[in-house]
Amino acid sequence: MNTLYTLMDTLRSIIHTSETAITDIRKQHFWKTAFHIKELIFYFTQLFNNCSTLLNQQSISLLNSYLGKMLDAQNIPDYVLLGDILDLELLPCLYELQASVLAELEFPYENYFSQNTQALKQSGKAGEQLCRLLETHDFSNPDKTVYQPEPSGIGAFTLKKNFSGGSIYFHSNKNPWMEGYHFAESYAEEGIFHYAIIGLGLGYHALFMFLKDRRYRITVLEPDLNIIGLAMQMVDFSYALTEERFQIIYSPSLSELDSLVKESDCKVLIHYPTMQSMENHAVKNVLTEYFLQMSSVEEQLQSLSENFYYNIRRNDLPADSLKSRISGKPVVYLGGGPGSETHLPEIIKYKELHPDTITICAGKIYRMLLSQNFVPDYVIITDAKPSLAWQLRDLPQTAAELLYLSTASNSAVDTFCGKKYIFFQKDFAESEDFAKEHSLLLFETGGSVSTAAIDFALRMGCSTLITTGLDLAYPEKKSHAFGISGNISDTHHYISEKDIHGNKILTTATFLSYRKWIEKRLIKSGIECINLTDGLAIKGMKNLEHLDYSSI
Repeated sequence: MNTLYTLMDTLRSIIHTSETAITDIRKQHFWKTAFHIKELIFYFTQLFNNCSTLLNQQSISLLNSYLGKMLDAQNIPDYVLLGDILDLELLPCLYELQASVLAELEFPYENYFSQNTQALKQSGKAGEQLCRLLETHDFSNPDKTVYQPEPSGIGAFTLKKNFSGGSIYFHSNKNPWMEGYHFAESYAEEGIFHYAIIGLGLGYHALFMFLKDRRYRITVLEPDLNIIGLAMQMVDFSYALTEERFQIIYSPSLSELDSLVKESDCKVLIHYPTMQSMENHAVKNVLTEYFLQMSSVEEQLQSLSENFYYNIRRNDLPADSLKSRISGKPVVYLGGGPGSETHLPEIIKYKELHPDTITICAGKIYRMLLSQNFVPDYVIITDAKPSLAWQLRDLPQTAAELLYLSTASNSAVDTFCGKKYIFFQKDFAESEDFAKEHSLLLFETGGSVSTAAIDFALRMGCSTLITTGLDLAYPEKKSHAFGISGNISDTHHYISEKDIHGNKILTTATFLSYRKWIEKRLIKSGIECINLTDGLAIKGMKNLEHLDYSSI
């Protein structure tokens, strides 16, 4: 092998090990740090023994001085200093050296296709079938206008996929190895040993999950054979493919996903860039729905638990106690969409005709409704983020009362002036346990304040449910009622659907997932539901542009 390639490989290993060490130092994982320093000494020894003729004396002296500083800091021990030496001195020098090496090499630098396909052949029947597909497909010169491999800062490949009007990067342009490391650190879960990953990309995230724990079994589903072919060329999978616990499956429709989701001991993970680059909108929408649910829980778990801890200590009445007040009465829900502004006069007239109507609004538009001299009976909030408090801050106390999810922002609940009721949700263990212990109802949230409000109204036994501001789209490119947010301008990542009039309207995969949830929830309701909107139609509801007062 050309010694320049050896130098590139060695520098790549030193860079990645240094960045991993920095991460562990910041976490105060010093046992791991000591192991990484031993690795660095080994790689530096390789560098000086095998590649010194390719480095100038100034570079060798500089690297030696950094190595000495690192060992001195470790001996003190001063791990803060050690991390800074790695981060502020060694890494910039290494990246500069690697850039100069890469400039002298012909791109692409490596091709692992032969050894990877050989490993596939030895991995069993499924591997042999995939190998035959790969060997009969021409990957020698993929369409560069669509798939564009690029070198990253450490010399490993990244991949860009171009499509009409834009492009998607699958991996970091700086250090895709580190990105894979963080993926594994983020999603590995105690007691779970089977991980199904949707999306291969070039495989760094899958390989680092494989390396994370020798007990882990990794199943990768990839719908694009071109991606698998490029990955087989650019990344060495041979050490993983020869083990039974690592498998890559070519699955154009991701048909295996349903069975994997149902496996109690399997955690399904989604490689986000793969999902974003999909051209099959039906599959993409399903994955987006799942990813939103998964990431929401993963990212907010600490906030959810913290909010729950403080919220239950308020000893507010449970929302269950409102059933006698709401049961048998019409409920109007005003969401944050543009329809709440457009149709507010109709809602006011409806309430005049039906004085027993219960009105519930999303927290986001409460302030604006007050500015229109409309006071709802209830304001509902579900979001865990502290920033939610702005919706309710500096508002006068009115007759409106607050409905808040047990995990809703504690600071927002604090901010509200008025009576408050707490409700408990399914699929959050602490909430389920508390509700069971106190014989309370459990509500389905559906992932948004509007879906939670719908479930609440139905579970309370309303006679009729009327919704507005539940547009689930962008009528006239408006995102919210009352100018809360501006109009959308960049429409590239939006989905075109038909509104209730049959005209094209922009929406998102998130909105479509909410619609699907609502439609499923309404099947078992048996309650008349009316959606007053200029946006998407919802099955199970009468979708109207205007209220017909004579019939309701």
